[in-house]
Amino acid sequence: MRTSKKRVIYRQGDVWLYRLTEKEFSDRTRIAIPRDRKQGIVLAEGEVTGHHHKIRKGGRLYQDGRQNSVRLLSASGPVSLTHEEHETIELPAGKYEVRIQREYEPQAVSRQSYVRD
Repeated sequence: MRTSKKRVIYRQGDVWLYRLTEKEFSDRTRIAIPRDRKQGIVLAEGEVTGHHHKIRKGGRLYQDGRQNSVRLLSASGPVSLTHEEHETIELPAGKYEVRIQREYEPQAVSRQSYVRD
């Protein structure tokens, strides 16, 4: 009998958080990203609205040293992910990979851009 592991995913608008195992997290090269004193941890900023996907208290944010576009979140306790236009998401303690949704634009030169909110 084969067992499959299901990836736990959290989503708030264009921000996706993939739950990582301790091993998956520890195998990554991490560069700490400082916390913004006023905002806390900002996962994504809205270019149009100025709204932020953020965690005010708890957690640490890292840049993946091998993949510049990937961020990693470590939460030693439960944290709240907030945004002005979305419901707050309560994340349990754990390690997460943070991804920002992209739009596909066939006519554009690069054909991909981050979703603008």
